[in-house]
This record gives sequence, C-alpha cells and structure tokens, in this order.
Amino acid sequence: MTCSHNKLLLMELLFFSVLWPILLVMLFASRPSAAQGLASKSNVPLRNLVVLANSTAELPCDTAPPDRHDEVILVLWFRENVGTPIFSADAREVALSQAGVWFDEDILKKRATFRGRVSEPSILAIGNISLTDQSVYRCRVDFREAKSRNSRINLTVIEPPKSLTVTAEFGQQRVSTVVGPFRIGDRPKFTCTVEGGLPIPVITWRRNRVTVTGQMETSEPDKIRSTLLLPPLKRSDWPMTLSCSASNSERGRPLEQSFDVDMELPPLSVSIVVGERNPAVGKPFSLPCHVSGSRPIPKITWWRNDVLLDPSAHNQTLSINGSVAVSVLDLSLDKTEMNSRITCRAVNPYLDSTVMEDTWNVNLSYPPNVSLAMGRSLNAEGIKAGDDVYFDCHVDARPPANRIEWRRDGIKLVHNTSANVIITNQSLVLQNVGRSMAGNISCHASNVEGQAESQSIFLDVKYAPVCKPGLTRYFGVSRAENVEIVCQVEANPSTELGYKWFFNNSAETIEVPRSRYNNSSPSGASILTYKPLASLDYGTLLCFATNAAGSQNEPCVFHILTAGPPEPVFNCTVSNHSSDAFLIACQPGFHGGLPQNFSLHFFEESNSSGRLVIHQIFAEPIFLLSSLKTNMRYKASIASINAKGKSDDVIVEISTQKEPERQLEVKPGKSTEPRPSNSILTPTLGILSGVVLLLCIAGIVVVVFLRRQCIREAQAAANNDGIGNASNGGLIRTSESTLNQTNGTAGGASTISKAARGGGVNPRSQSLKPLMDSVDCNLDAGGGGPMFVSRIEPDHWKNQMFCHTGLTQLGWPVGEPPPSAHSPSLPPPPPPPNMMMTHQQSIEAGLITPPYTTDSSLDLRSPDIIPPPIIGSCDFGPATLPRSYKGFGMGSSSTLAGTAAATETKKPHVTWSDTMPKAFRQSHDFLRRETSSSSAAANKRESVV
Repeated sequence: MTCSHNKLLLMELLFFSVLWPILLVMLFASRPSAAQGLASKSNVPLRNLVVLANSTAELPCDTAPPDRHDEVILVLWFRENVGTPIFSADAREVALSQAGVWFDEDILKKRATFRGRVSEPSILAIGNISLTDQSVYRCRVDFREAKSRNSRINLTVIEPPKSLTVTAEFGQQRVSTVVGPFRIGDRPKFTCTVEGGLPIPVITWRRNRVTVTGQMETSEPDKIRSTLLLPPLKRSDWPMTLSCSASNSERGRPLEQSFDVDMELPPLSVSIVVGERNPAVGKPFSLPCHVSGSRPIPKITWWRNDVLLDPSAHNQTLSINGSVAVSVLDLSLDKTEMNSRITCRAVNPYLDSTVMEDTWNVNLSYPPNVSLAMGRSLNAEGIKAGDDVYFDCHVDARPPANRIEWRRDGIKLVHNTSANVIITNQSLVLQNVGRSMAGNISCHASNVEGQAESQSIFLDVKYAPVCKPGLTRYFGVSRAENVEIVCQVEANPSTELGYKWFFNNSAETIEVPRSRYNNSSPSGASILTYKPLASLDYGTLLCFATNAAGSQNEPCVFHILTAGPPEPVFNCTVSNHSSDAFLIACQPGFHGGLPQNFSLHFFEESNSSGRLVIHQIFAEPIFLLSSLKTNMRYKASIASINAKGKSDDVIVEISTQKEPERQLEVKPGKSTEPRPSNSILTPTLGILSGVVLLLCIAGIVVVVFLRRQCIREAQAAANNDGIGNASNGGLIRTSESTLNQTNGTAGGASTISKAARGGGVNPRSQSLKPLMDSVDCNLDAGGGGPMFVSRIEPDHWKNQMFCHTGLTQLGWPVGEPPPSAHSPSLPPPPPPPNMMMTHQQSIEAGLITPPYTTDSSLDLRSPDIIPPPIIGSCDFGPATLPRSYKGFGMGSSSTLAGTAAATETKKPHVTWSDTMPKAFRQSHDFLRRETSSSSAAANKRESVV
C-alpha cells in the first residue's frame, strides 16, 4: 500500500517537472514569426477590393477570436514588397476598439484610421486613394492564446476619365445643347473625345436613348475618340437627341454630354378651326388658324377675299412643344358678308419655296326672323262660322329653326284633327271654325341662337246670336205683378241686333208686341216688361235675335211661374269626416221661381238636450263645419228660403269621430321604455317550449301504452281465473272473507272489512270510504243457508254487494231464466262462515243497473258519472257506455257453477233502458266510499261489473 502510493507521487513529479515544460516549448514554437508569415503568404487567402481614385478605401480584417475566452492583443498591416508593418494596433492592455495605433508616415501620411471590432471585421480606412496606393495588403492578428491569423487584400485603384467633348463636322464647332439646323437629306457627323482614365474608358453613343455604334480612334496616349455618322435626315427624325458617354468602371458615374439636333422643316398642315357652332351675326368672335410641322416658327398672314388684312387684327402664339403655331383673328361680321372667303396662309422664313394655306367660306348663325300671313284666297273681314282658315309662317334662321309653335291668345295650339286643328310644317289649318276659335293667331320659331315671334293676326269669326250664359230663366210672378225679363245674346257683329219675343202656353204661341220691349239698352240687350193677369198668362217666353251673320237658331227661353216657396234640398251626403270637422253637401230643390238661399241650424245633442251651435244663411247647400267637439252627436236642420217662404226642414244626424290615439314615435335605435322580456319569443324560450311539448307527447304515449298493457294483463288474469274455477269442479263462489266484529261505543255495531285479493292497500280506492259507512251488513245467522246472489232489488243491491269480499262472476244472459239452485250436475257449495241471510234479506234473481252514461254535457266529477272501475291495479277511466246501461244478470254461485260450460258460448250482454228511476241512477254513490278493515290486511277496491 505504501509502495504504490510512493510510485504515484513519483509519476506526478515526473509529469510536472519534465512534460509540462516540453508542452510549453512546443506551444510557443508553433507560433509563426513575421518572416515565416511572409514566407508562407501563398497559403493566405486573397480578397480583391476595387476603389475609385480620390475616394476612401476600407480594408477589412477578421479580428474575431476563435474562442470566446480568447482576445486580440495585436493587429499588424503589411504592404507588398515592404518588410516592416505600415500600421499597427496594440490591444494588449486595452480593448480592441481603444487600441493604440501606429502608422508609417512615408506611406500613409496621416490618411489611415482604424475601427477595431470583435463581432465583425475591423476596418483600416485609407483616405484620398491614388494610383500609388494600389498594391496587395496583408493583415496579421495576434491572439492571447490562439495562433496568429493572416489575410490578404488586393487593392485596385481606378482613375475615371477627366473630360469629354463633342464636336460637329462642319466648322469643327464645339457642340453645347443644340446643334444645327439641318435640312432634310443632310448627313451630320459628330466626334466625341475623351481624355484620361485608367483603365481606358469605353465611349457609348445613344440616339433618343437607343444605343448606336460609333467608330473608335486613338490619337494620343491619354486620349481616345469616337465618330458617329448619321444617315440622311428625314422629317420623322425630328425631334432628335444625341448623347456621348465615357466610363471605365461600374462604380463611378460616367461622363456624358447630350444635345438636340435642330432641323429646318416646311409647314406640314394649315387649318382654320371654326368650332361646332358658326359665329353669330354682329357678335365678335375669334377665328384660330393652326399651323403644324414648321421649323422654325412660320410666318402666318390673313386674307379676306384675297385682300391682306391688317396684321394688328390677329396675334400669333406657339404651343405643343413648338411644333404647332397658332394665329387668332378677331372679327365681327354681318349678314352682308355671308359666303365671303377668309384665308390663313403660312410660310417658313428659311424655306420660301413652300407655302401652305386654308380658306373658310363665311357661314354665320343668327336667330329666326318670323312673319305670319293668312291664306291668299281668304278675306280676314269675311270669315264666318263654319269656314276653313289657314295661315303660313315664314321663318329665316341659321341654323334652321328646330321648333315652330302656333299660339292663339298666347295659348299653344297642338295638332288635333278631332278638334279641327291641323299643323303641317310651317302651316296652320283651322277647319269649320267656330266663335270659340276667334282670337289673335301668332307663330313662334326658335334655334340655337334664340327665338322670335311673328306679328299677330286677329281671327274674327262672324256668327249669329246665341244666348248669353248665366241669364235668369225662371221667374216667379204673382198675378198683376210686373216683372222685367232681360234677353241678352252674344253675337259677331254685336251691333244692329234685332229682337223678337214670343209667348207660348199650353194653348197657343203668340208674338209679343214691340211696344212691350225695347232694343236700346246700353248692353245691347232687349228688356221685356211682363204682367200676368190670368192663369193662361203663365207659360214660356221665347226671345230671338238677328245680326248681319244671321238669325238665332235656338231662342232664349224664360219660364213664367206662379211664385211660391222653394222645395227642400235632397241627396245630402257627409264627407271629409274627422274627429272635429265634416262637410255636408246637398242638392238644391226647385227654387219656386225666385232666388233662393239655404238656412242651416246646427245643434249639439248632449244629455238629451240640443244646443244651437250655428245658425247661418248660405247661397249654396254646401256646409263645411269645423272646430267641433270630439266624439259628439250633432244634428243639422237644412231648409230652402226665397221671397215667398220656406221649405220643409231636412234633418241630418252625424257624430264626430273619436280622437285617434297618439302613438309615441320611437326613432330607430332608441326606445322610450324597455320592452317586456316575456313579449319577445327568444330562441332559448322557443327551444324550451319545444322540449316541454315533446316531453308531454312522450308522457301521453307512455300512459296510453301502460294502460293498454294493464288491460291485456287484466284480461289474461280473468281468463286464468275462469280456467282455474272450472278445474275445481265448475264451482263459482265468492272469495274468502273474514268478518271481524268489534265492540264500539254505540252498542256493539258490527263492521265488515274486505281483504284485497292482491294483499295490498290500493290508494285509489279511497273514494269507497263514504259509501261503506252506510252499508248494512248485519246478517241474520239464523238463515242457516249460504249467501249467494240470485237477484238483487234496487234498494238492497248495495248492501249485498259489499257484504261479499270477492265477487268474481255475477251474471247470466239477460232474458233467460237463471239456472236452478240445485243442479244435479253441481253439488251445493258449503256456506261461507258467518255469512247467513234472513228471509227479508234474501236476494232474488234480477238485474243490476249501474248508472253509466255517455252524455258529454255532464261533468265527470258529477255523481251521475260512475268513477272508473279498477281491476287489479288497472284503471279503465270514466265509463262511456251510451245512454243508460242496464247491466249484467246476476245469479247464485251454485247456479253459475252448474252452467260453466254454458258461459263459454253465452256471454253476458248489455241491455239498454231509458226509464230508469233517478234514485236508482244515483245509487252508485257506493263507488265513492271506502271499506275499512280492522285487521292488518290492506284495502282494495274491487271492480263492479
């Protein structure tokens, strides 16, 4: 143990004393020296860097340590063919970004700066680079632990060209921005000279930005030339832009000179622009002339009918890049200069041989000049009713009139053949003219320059007299009373009128003497004074008038009537009915021969009394009543009145409407009160309602299914009971019962409890309890005989029924005698214990009639409706047998047992009776009572068949 430990210590001492110095020597020996770096520069990667002269060159050097725990201590820059460093950055004591720098004064001359960085390459920036700085540079980076790193950069310096000049062939003039002008067919030649540049620059020619090829020449060591010869010039070559550029590097901006080639071109087109509308007569207007294609600007002159116009009347401008010259002439012409010639002439001042011109034939616009004339064959003073008349409208307008209208007294006439008005082009024809067509006829025409109206021609239509509208035709006159009757007519001419009067009654027609009337009234009317003296003097007066156009065809008729009160109004209607107003309109009755008015008495009917609201006289039977009370009854009394009296009253009753309920206006997006949530059928409420409805339907289906299943089970149980009884010898007897007698406080009254065959308490049999309290089951044990049902009287069937604990079969076919009590085929059954019956309580064979009914008008809770019977635990629901069910026959158990085979073929049936006593119908109250038991056995309501 001690020996091994000594050996281990010896080995450790050997390692630290011998091997560790050897490793240090090998580590320092692996670092290359400066001379070794120069000797192995072929293995150092080379990177090219191109810069322009007079710019700044940025030489990159990777100074990132290979290990994040290492750091840079020294950065040295070397130049090719120079053995010593030209720049150094010492970071042995500080960070690289703060390293101390040193540079060679002879080579760098204070133009070098150093940006030391670790995360990205460091930069040695040398400003104001010249061709002498072009060389290969090497960067060496010394780390504190890692070996040194070397990188090389080949710096290339480009000297751009110094100058560029372009000269033209003719005159060897130096080109500036424009050269020329040249004419069509010339072949210009241009020379581009470039001085300086290393490497040698490349010269490029462009024509309208498209590169073209020139011929290169080298005349001097530091100069190069390129010549461009253009093909013969054409009009389409103008405008032309040429450029010459020289470049020897993509880094620098090339030298370039651009210039335009000017050309002398004759005018290409001359046009006078008039516009869409011709100039108006008498209005000043401007007439432009456009000259295009002329280089330089042409000389433009104006001529009228080959006569030179004063140059001060027009001015000249230049537009559209100098390619179009515009000269504008100011004029004002009248109608006498229509169809004269205005000429615009253009010529290039340097190309006199080419002259172009354009001529405009004067076409002026003016508004219509309208005149109206009647047909030549017509005499304006002799036109009579029924003649045909026509007019001609003469219109002079430029442009032609686009609308011509005919008017009579300022009202437009339209083409209507049914009204005898025919309009064709500029003519108006009036056929079969009447006195209504008389008036001033005029013609109106319009165009874009304006409108004009012709003079008016009065159409004077002569016609025979006719009665003037509005004359009083009925006169109510008393005997020996004078009345003046005025006959007034309309006629043309209205002078020299002659009148005749005639009287017509039921007996004869006679002419009225001229002394009774006159024709000298100022209005030209004839006035007749008439006085009836007898009954035959009442009739009709006829008035005829004549003039130069003819005699009156239809006379004016006047009726002489016996004066009397008017007739009442009729056909009264109410309209515009509202809550506070309405309109009553009636038809007037006969006025009685005198002017009549209409009286209105308007009453308000309230509290069985009428209050007069309005009393007024109207000229017409139309009454507008407003500002009335709402929902009020009114009565209107209307009567006709004239000078002779008053007609009967016509009563109109009406009520104003109720005032409409005011609806609160709710603006969109606003509500005055919250809407109740239960009035909105939300989707959630709809879904819940649907679910509840489905659950109700499912519950009904389940109940119906269970009821049907209970019915089937009950029928199966009944069939099984019948088969079991038949196997026991065909005996049918009542089920066992136990009679428990208990001593009560009332003197030892006996009670009977019925044991249920199912052995449990049926909660649905609680309705039998009131009935069982009234059942008399005190049986006489002295009878000594068994208690079997043979026939039950209506007054005793309830007691006998509930004195049996289990009644399984009580019936035989109705209409047949009950079977014998002592059948030889059936032995008599033993009497049940404690079930003896006296003679008074014996039951005779008969029928039991429960009060079943199907009357739908009865309440199911009424005592006239039997409660649903129960078989086992199945409830059949309320009985629905039609009318009065009479029931099944009921016989003794011995008799029924003796006829077991007969019950297979003859089943109990139902008979019907409508003569059932009411007291017997109500005897089913026992079904609402419940039997009680003093023993522990449960109660059960048995079915009664």
